[in-house]
Amino acid sequence: MKRCKYFLPMSLFSLLVSYAAMGIGQEVSSSVRSEAFDQTVKPFLERHCERCHNEENLTSGIRVDRLSADVPESQLKLLEGIRKQVRGNLMPPEDEPQPDPLERDRFVRWVDESLRWARLRVPERNGGARRLTVAQYRNTIRHLLGIDEDLTDILPPDAVSKDGFVNNQETLVFSPLLAEAYLEIARKALDTYRRSSHQAIDPKLSGRFGQVDQHPTVPRPVGFGCRKFVAG
Repeated sequence: MKRCKYFLPMSLFSLLVSYAAMGIGQEVSSSVRSEAFDQTVKPFLERHCERCHNEENLTSGIRVDRLSADVPESQLKLLEGIRKQVRGNLMPPEDEPQPDPLERDRFVRWVDESLRWARLRVPERNGGARRLTVAQYRNTIRHLLGIDEDLTDILPPDAVSKDGFVNNQETLVFSPLLAEAYLEIARKALDTYRRSSHQAIDPKLSGRFGQVDQHPTVPRPVGFGCRKFVAG
């Protein structure tokens, strides 16, 4: 029983220590790879590759002057192809100056280690959440509640991306002040809706946007979809 008593805590301790060691090892490995890139890999590329594979001279559509020690995901396929060519003595071409075997071996070993390290990385998650553009929010209110009045005039105009779009995720940031503006518009939209219809407002929903008058005066048809979200 004593053995079982101490086995689980010690196992957890070992696991935590292993994770910590893995983190330290990755930091050390990253530092060593970065130093090796500057001392070995970059000079190799400059001497044997960049003359034919650069921004102005994209032989076979390949460019190596942007390779870095960080090895981003976008460079993995390129590195794999370069490794295959250099290891198989296919590059540099026969009519070009050749690296000595030790230099070639050091380059291939760095690529091998970097690819191995890159595959162990936690990949970045694709996609993300963004807010609605001003036009999208305005149209949502109109279709949901049947309100033609533009309540979004208090919102700042959407930023335009470098490509000329206003619906780019990178420009649709959501700040606390902007969140307050969106909530204020929601309160006004519910207030406008309740005054122009006989539909009661769900207390749970009204509690999120402030006090509402449950005694509307002017009847108005319910907007598409609002029974599900607003009507009691």
